[in-house]
Amino acid sequence: MADSTDIKWNFSSYTDKKGRTYIISYYNKWDSIKRQSRVAHRVHVGRLNSDTGEVSLGKTYLELHPEYTGCSVFYEDNIHLV
Repeated sequence: MADSTDIKWNFSSYTDKKGRTYIISYYNKWDSIKRQSRVAHRVHVGRLNSDTGEVSLGKTYLELHPEYTGCSVFYEDNIHLV
């Protein structure tokens, strides 16, 4: 996922109350006034299949990043693997 060579996308996961795990992608930007890093942009990537580690990519994510259409995407230990 590369919109610009200067942007470093990070990946994270969260689990809802029903036990489903979702993957999000985000990048930070330095806030010079508060002198700390802030999330500049966040994108819902998809839902994680905990048995296989494969991510079911969401429709909106695929519209933003069509290069992942038809690819198998895996997520393990905060690492995004294509």
